Amino acid sequence: MEYKGGRFSVLTQDQLYDIHMATLEVLEKTGVLVKEKNALNLLKDAGATVDEENQRAYIPQYLVEEAIQKTPKTIKLCGRDPKNNLRVEGNRSYFGLGGSGIYMLDPDTLERRTATKQDLIDSTRLADSLENIDFLMGLIIPQDIDQTIWDRYSAEVKLKNTMKHCFTGALGEDGARDVLKMASLVAGGEEELVKSPLFSFILCTVSPLTHDERNTETAMELARHKAPIIFACESICGGTAPISLAGTLVLQNAEVLSATLIAQLTNPGTPVIYGAVSSPMDMRNGSIVMGVPEVALMGVAVSQLAQYYGIPLYSMAGITDSKVPDAQASYEKALQQVLVGFTGGNLIHNAAGMLDKMITGSLEQMVIDNEIIGMVKRIMRGIEVNTDTLAADVIDKVGPGGHFLGEKHTRRLYRSEHDLSVLSDRLTREAWEKAGRKDVLVRAKEMVKQKLENHQVEPLDADVSKEMDRIILEAKARYSQ
Repeated sequence: MEYKGGRFSVLTQDQLYDIHMATLEVLEKTGVLVKEKNALNLLKDAGATVDEENQRAYIPQYLVEEAIQKTPKTIKLCGRDPKNNLRVEGNRSYFGLGGSGIYMLDPDTLERRTATKQDLIDSTRLADSLENIDFLMGLIIPQDIDQTIWDRYSAEVKLKNTMKHCFTGALGEDGARDVLKMASLVAGGEEELVKSPLFSFILCTVSPLTHDERNTETAMELARHKAPIIFACESICGGTAPISLAGTLVLQNAEVLSATLIAQLTNPGTPVIYGAVSSPMDMRNGSIVMGVPEVALMGVAVSQLAQYYGIPLYSMAGITDSKVPDAQASYEKALQQVLVGFTGGNLIHNAAGMLDKMITGSLEQMVIDNEIIGMVKRIMRGIEVNTDTLAADVIDKVGPGGHFLGEKHTRRLYRSEHDLSVLSDRLTREAWEKAGRKDVLVRAKEMVKQKLENHQVEPLDADVSKEMDRIILEAKARYSQ
């Protein structure tokens, strides 16, 4: 089912234009630091003013506008099962897993522990089973694997344990090539992977206004293969970005657009996804805060900015500062998801599974978030008004004093018209007590257990799995030398 936003905004068209013009001023006057020599040369050859000694590029307006024009306005992202394919454009919204935590929450003790590869397998398979999760990002980065090649292990787990599209990482040119090889094995070859990309690659800029060497060389290698690239700016308001929300929007816009330019200079038409997931710093204690209203405001604003340029968006909603699955986690997550969804944020990640400022994963929180997303999607779908739903003929048939329980109209439409929760308690008090007085966390634990026991993902061909293992072993050998 298709879910579209565009019904909510925080910026006017004039304000979007002001942010755009301030961005152009920053890029041309202040410039960006580019630590990758080949990228710096590309910018220089294209017409940017380059200070090679200080690795600074000053980018004129026309280059930015050319990069925007060359960036595809529609991107198809694919899963192993075509029914999970996504068409990312305009104000279409999809909700996906959060990721990159290093801890997992124990549901019984509510203590956190170090995340493992098995946690990544379980969380990937669980997300595959949840109907409101449209795409996946690795919930955690396993800490019990070789960290120099965690990108290969992560790619292997995702390809084996979900039929949905995945976001993933790549460590340098070498990592990009290995992960693309692994995906090509599943897709049926390099050409097929370009047509039906199973992975989108997340690369972070470094605020303020810096493109580091490894991420930039990775981006250029991915661009050569026309792989979808998410340039994600993760600046901190008051720390690595201005304290003002508008100033942060300008800074991150400059970072994302200059990264997009490098990708388009490397290979015009590279599918780039605008990524901006900034958050404020609490000036009272110096910590990053993510469950605050400003994160929702920024999520709405970047959705509008991406739509202003016509570039597909990787946005964020569903973040919480809470350490456990509690009321705070639910209201912080729901507020962000409703607002960003109603704006039409495209790939709304971190929507499920994360706690404690995105450093701790929770399977139980994932199924609770799946429930929240389902409600958000129902609200986004709105009220369908047509001859059938207006039901004048049914009202006439039942008449005054009757009831609608036995009507075919009721039986036919109740599933599509009403949210039928599978996790939330909708029983009477007496029935709830008789069923064991279970709160939402207990019910979530039971659902996780049931899903992991029963949900199966179609296995990869044995030869494909064997070749993946070989790629990982060869990478491990290279880095151990």
